[in-house]
Amino acid sequence: MYGPTPRPSSTQRKAGAISHSLASAQRRLEQLRAAHRSADDHAAAPADARRTIQPQLAAASGAAKTPLPKHLGWDSAAVTAALHASPCASSKPTPPKLRPPERSALGARADTEPNTDPDPATAAITLHPSIATAMLRQGQAAPGRIWLLLRHIDRHGQGWLSLNEVRQRLTDPGEPLRVCGRRQLRNLLRQGGGIFWTRDRDRLWLRSAAKAAAALGTRRLRGRPVQLPLTALLEGMGAVRAHLYASFHSGRAAQAKQQISAPIARATLTEQTGVSRRTQHNYERRLGVSVRRNFAIGPRDEIQRRQEWAWRRGRAVFTFRDRLGRHGPPNQRYIAWQLPNSYGPIHHRASIGQQKRINRQLADLLTQGT
Repeated sequence: MYGPTPRPSSTQRKAGAISHSLASAQRRLEQLRAAHRSADDHAAAPADARRTIQPQLAAASGAAKTPLPKHLGWDSAAVTAALHASPCASSKPTPPKLRPPERSALGARADTEPNTDPDPATAAITLHPSIATAMLRQGQAAPGRIWLLLRHIDRHGQGWLSLNEVRQRLTDPGEPLRVCGRRQLRNLLRQGGGIFWTRDRDRLWLRSAAKAAAALGTRRLRGRPVQLPLTALLEGMGAVRAHLYASFHSGRAAQAKQQISAPIARATLTEQTGVSRRTQHNYERRLGVSVRRNFAIGPRDEIQRRQEWAWRRGRAVFTFRDRLGRHGPPNQRYIAWQLPNSYGPIHHRASIGQQKRINRQLADLLTQGT
């Protein structure tokens, strides 16, 4: 289309020189080829690729200070397609990989926050009334209090505590859970050994509720568990025994705190809790346990009937005079006798979920042994 190119002479070929017309034709041919290739690639590349690839090529080439070769620059369709499909062209950042939380040697999560116990003024401990009354019957109320406090200290449920921590938390004057001195603590640890815990040289291994109940002679947990305030365990042993006794009434009472439990005799209370009649009165007055006296009214008072009912009811029989006439004519006399008292709760109830599991464990310990 541009005509034949004149061939150089033999003298020029030997000297390695190129004629002026051949050089100009070669440059013109390269310009046409480059313009044709650039037009095809520009039409084939997407619009968003043309906008995003050029800054990436400029950054990769050192802020575009050095021009790229033509087969690697904007005119290259292969590089354009590769950069458009690469992850760096995506606008969504890759989320960082999260490391799993570190765990201590005991398998518990290593908390970065300081290990602070809940406020003793508002904290509460789940107490089973059957275990509480077993402590009273067996004379293990003092070591039983230590066992309840240690279960409260063991918040992670690892099942053991170091002896140094036990001495520090329960005997140091500045600790909020201090209840005794070091000598008394040694005596209590010796007294409760094999029932509430076992120990070695450095650690105190706490026993579960099922094993402690079995060691105290309890075959089955009855009544509902209650929420015993932690402050009740920090008082004197008289108040602690009173709360252990009152938990029996709280576990028997109805769901509402104002309702009264079913009547129960003083002799039955002595058998169940191991607390004498006089001590029961003292504990009830000390904690403010509501006691409701129950009476039954029989037939009219006559000498023969009075003797007959005295043989049946014993010292509980007395003569009742109906001055207001609620049961008949006014001022009529009736034979009456006293029934067992009813008692109100002073503790809130806890969930009964774990009690079923503990009863299953007690049944297994009863058949297989501890």
